Amino acid sequence: MSRRLQVGRWFQRGLAIALCTLLMSWSLPRVLAQPSNDYRATYIDNGILRLGLGLAGQYQIGNTNYEAIGRLSLGTSGGTRFSSQDDNVPLVGLHPFPCGNFGTVLVRIVNADGTTDAVWGSGGTWVLTEPTPDRSGRYSITGRWLSGTVQVDQVVELVGGFARITWNITNLGTTAQQVGIAFLILPSVSSTVPTGSPLYLLVPGYFPLQGDLLLRGSQVPAFIEAAPQRSVKTPILRWQLRQSGLTVPDQVALGEFSRLSANVWGFSPVSTTPVVAYGIAAYWNPAAIQPGGSRVISTMIGLATSSNDPSGRYALDVESQPVMELDSSAPNGLTPQEFLVSASVTNYISANPIQNIPLDDVSLS
Repeated sequence: MSRRLQVGRWFQRGLAIALCTLLMSWSLPRVLAQPSNDYRATYIDNGILRLGLGLAGQYQIGNTNYEAIGRLSLGTSGGTRFSSQDDNVPLVGLHPFPCGNFGTVLVRIVNADGTTDAVWGSGGTWVLTEPTPDRSGRYSITGRWLSGTVQVDQVVELVGGFARITWNITNLGTTAQQVGIAFLILPSVSSTVPTGSPLYLLVPGYFPLQGDLLLRGSQVPAFIEAAPQRSVKTPILRWQLRQSGLTVPDQVALGEFSRLSANVWGFSPVSTTPVVAYGIAAYWNPAAIQPGGSRVISTMIGLATSSNDPSGRYALDVESQPVMELDSSAPNGLTPQEFLVSASVTNYISANPIQNIPLDDVSLS
């Protein structure tokens, strides 16, 4: 066989393979694109909750792109991570199922140069390193962020069914500065009812919630819950606002998320405007921090234990303190302090939500 004939057959064989491959690519179903890489996030999971923190890029809600940097994503473990609806869905509240939210931490700095509003993690600089998860016995993500001469350390710890968020704000400047925090979330709980029903939010003394609501000072409730519109046992979301070890917000706003997120610090409630999807914002107003001084703010958000019927009046709740400190003076430092397990009946309509109702034949085992 001549060399020319052999080369010709190789050419024909190669052309046939190429045409076959092309025809197969036309006939095969279209391969779905892999999740986009225009954002980065770090995750931790303690077997109950899954927490994510956006480090870079953007994600999309509807037709609007939002910056992912500094955003918190919280949901139950083992949920769906990606969806064909949005490649960046881990940073969106509807996933993982069945309970989750995404939030934004806003920092307000007031000094002689004026007022600066920033999203934690965005517009400033990471100090030493970006937020990283610590798996050496503590399920937490720690990050240190600097805006001008204000340093904000954020530690998010998964403690059982709650995420404890602590901000340590330090004034590195030479003059006093006022610094405050606003934490905005869009709660969502898996349900057959369309997301955004006004009955999702349960606020003691203000149920059913209709329109916007702004609570200040002593009006700030002990907690706010988000539950589906059904009376079955299901995970629901609780933002614990009052408890030993937590910093009670100066005010809490509940309103249409699109309007609330557009002007968080300047939000004005409109009680007569229908609400499609509620957002919640807690505010710790700017307070003076002297040079070299610090301010610590702590809050907790996670799963509730209530079994609520939002269409009814009462809700029975059995709960205990989400976080218990260990007594370091005890043997091995492992003896827990005494804690209280309480059963309560919440009246969501009454202005005085706590009702003293006798519970007969109650036992602990």
